[in-house]
Amino acid sequence: MDVSVIIPTHNGAAQLPAALASVIAQTTSRRLELVVVDDGSTDTTPAVIEPYLKRYRNPTGKVYLHYLQQEHRGVAAARNAALAHAAAPYVAFLDTDDYWDRFKLQRQFTAIREDPTIEMVHTAFRTIDQQGDFTDTEPQRLDNPCVGWCVEPMLRDHLVVLSSVLIRREVLDQVPTVEPNGNVFDPHRTHCSDYDFLLRLAKVCRFVYVPEPLTLVGVGTDDDVAVKLPGRLGALCQMQADFVARYGQALHLDAQRAHDDARQLLIRHAQALIDMGKHQTAAQVCDVAQQLDLYDQRFDELRHRATKGRWLRRPITFLRAIGGTLSRLLTKRRD
Repeated sequence: MDVSVIIPTHNGAAQLPAALASVIAQTTSRRLELVVVDDGSTDTTPAVIEPYLKRYRNPTGKVYLHYLQQEHRGVAAARNAALAHAAAPYVAFLDTDDYWDRFKLQRQFTAIREDPTIEMVHTAFRTIDQQGDFTDTEPQRLDNPCVGWCVEPMLRDHLVVLSSVLIRREVLDQVPTVEPNGNVFDPHRTHCSDYDFLLRLAKVCRFVYVPEPLTLVGVGTDDDVAVKLPGRLGALCQMQADFVARYGQALHLDAQRAHDDARQLLIRHAQALIDMGKHQTAAQVCDVAQQLDLYDQRFDELRHRATKGRWLRRPITFLRAIGGTLSRLLTKRRD
C-alpha cells in the first residue's frame, strides 16, 4: 500500500459513506489502505461499513479496508489506534464528517513529485453542512501562511485542516519521540488534539501548501458551533502557552508575542460572534480570556457590546413574535 488513510468515527453512520466514497473515488494511481477506527459507536456504524468490508477486503487491490472497534476513548486515541495498524509510507487523515475532492491526493503527489524533499502537504478547503451543501461562499485560506517552517504562524491560529494533510510516515513518527505520553496524538486532550499534533509537527518538518479547495470540512449548525467554541478556544490558547513554555527557548520564540497573539485570537472571535448575533457566546469568550490571564480593556468593551446586544435582541424577538401572531390572525380572518 502507498497511502494509509486514517478515519476515526464515533456514531458517524450517517456521514461515513460519503467520507469512504470520497477516498475510493480518488484519481491517484496509488494504492490506498483505509483504516477506520470505530470509537465506541452505539449507532448503526458496523452495519453501514459491512458492505465496504466485503468489497474492499483484498490486500492486493487498489483499496483495502481495515475496520477496528474500541471502547469510547476519544478521537485522539482512535487516531493513535489507527496509526498502530497503518503500514503505508504516506499517511492521510479524514474525519467522518469531512470528505475529499477526487483529485485531492493526485494534486498532493504532484507537489511531492516536483520536490522529492517535501514531507507534508496540506490544502485549502471549503465548509459544508450535514447535507453536503456549502456553508461558505468561496474557498477558505487560499493565501494560508503555513508554508515552509511555520511554527510562528501556527501559534497565531489553527490554520491547517487535519483532513487536508498528507505526510510521510517517517516524519510522522518523529512527532512523539520527545513527548511524555509517547503518542502522536495526545489522548488526554479532549479539545483540539489535532492542533496540538500540528504544532508539534511544525517543529520537525516544512509544510507545503496546495491552494485549491480539495478538502470539504463538515461543520455543525451555528448553534452547535457556538456552544463548543469557547471550550475549543480555551484549549487552543492553553496549548499555545504550553508549547511556548516547553519549546520557546529552543525555537527562539517570543513568549510575550505568543501571549499577545493568543489574546488577539480571542478578540477576533468575540468580535465575529457579536457580528453574528451570538452575544452570549461572545461573552463566554471574554470569560475565557479572563481565565487565561489574557484579559485587557478591549474585552470590557466587547463584553459591554455583547450584553447590550442581548438586551436589544429581546424586544426585537418579542416584536417579531407579535407580528407573526397578528399575521396568522389576519390570515384566518381572510379565510
